[in-house]
Amino acid sequence: MVQITLSSLWSIFLFVGPILLPKLIVFYRSVRNPPPNVPIRPTPPKIKRARGLLALSVCIFLALTLPYFDPPNIFKVTQSRLQTPTDVLFARLAATGHPITPREETLRARFVSLDARLAYLQFGPAVVGDCPFCNSADPATWLYFALPSLLAPHLVHISVLLLATSSVFGPEARRWRLQAMIAGVALAAAELYIVATYDSSYNRRAVQGEALFPLFWYARMVRPVAFCLVQLSLSWFLKLTATNRLFPIPPSVAERLESHSRLLETVGGKIGALVQVRNAVFRDKALMERVEEYWSEEGRVISETQEEREVVESVNRVLERMDVPALEKHAEDYVEQVTKEMFKASKA
Repeated sequence: MVQITLSSLWSIFLFVGPILLPKLIVFYRSVRNPPPNVPIRPTPPKIKRARGLLALSVCIFLALTLPYFDPPNIFKVTQSRLQTPTDVLFARLAATGHPITPREETLRARFVSLDARLAYLQFGPAVVGDCPFCNSADPATWLYFALPSLLAPHLVHISVLLLATSSVFGPEARRWRLQAMIAGVALAAAELYIVATYDSSYNRRAVQGEALFPLFWYARMVRPVAFCLVQLSLSWFLKLTATNRLFPIPPSVAERLESHSRLLETVGGKIGALVQVRNAVFRDKALMERVEEYWSEEGRVISETQEEREVVESVNRVLERMDVPALEKHAEDYVEQVTKEMFKASKA
């Protein structure tokens, strides 16, 4: 079993820390302070559906970590050592009330070999009990037979990732398709590497049943958790990018033209409706009189309000605090800048 010490972890941190820390700071700032020219928008409905698919998948994978779905580990159930005689081992198994299955009868015949018991802890009962061509003389045969069962959950996981990042859920989801596929393939490659290079000498030296390291059962627990972490990360990135909180993509020229065209159409429709209302008012004598009465009353109210003592004193206090020369200078600079830009545009 691979031993990871604090000193080795500290060495890895010292090596990758100076490289990753600046990138993490930039990433955190980009999340907290999105670009001001790209507005934050609500989560699109398609992204909500993609995140719902990922949430359902996470719930299923978390359920698979429950002990109910794990095949029984004979050595753990019977609390036996690896070197326990086969007859004693299965007598203890029968004493627990566990019914002996045909597969376990096959295991009884193969457990006469210590290598078969080590393969049982490494690859699980299905491989050791069902493989027709595996033998202890060639340990690689166990791995060959275990490949389909090792890859099957990863293929399901990758399929979920590819479905959640397909074009069905919009371009915001599709932009993460490559990264999701790389993450899924990396998990599969990591598990294959760990299983293929696993050193069973640790279990061979174990003198107590509690000291055994059943790689197969640990993998069944860790694998779904890793799947859930990847899918939760993907769901988080989908939400951040779809709402322009992370890695925002400015709209294309065609999209901006279409948006401006719709805005102009809306404004034009409102102006047209206002013109029609105005024409109707001016053609009706009674409405015209009511309009004139309203504006004369409005002017009278505003004039009286401006002459009130409190209003006059408030205006004077504001004017006293204002730096009028600075405001005039700012206005001159603004007008000069605008006219300069207009002059450049006319020359272009």
